[in-house]
Amino acid sequence: IDVDIPVASIAFYSTDPNKMPMTELYKVVDRLGHDINDIDNVAQVDLKGERKEQINILLDLKKLQKYEITFG
Repeated sequence: IDVDIPVASIAFYSTDPNKMPMTELYKVVDRLGHDINDIDNVAQVDLKGERKEQINILLDLKKLQKYEITFG
């Protein structure tokens, strides 16, 4: 079997991103991908389009200086 030629391509999306954000949808599809990969004669499952969770931290350098903490 040539694993470079996909036999099936499936797209998943949330019809209401407020109920299931993209990061949560990816986790569900990732678990599904592992289950599909465990099926006999499935050569490979590849997931594309992962959106990782991101945390932005805004630092107050003046407050950090007060506690003698440097950021670099």
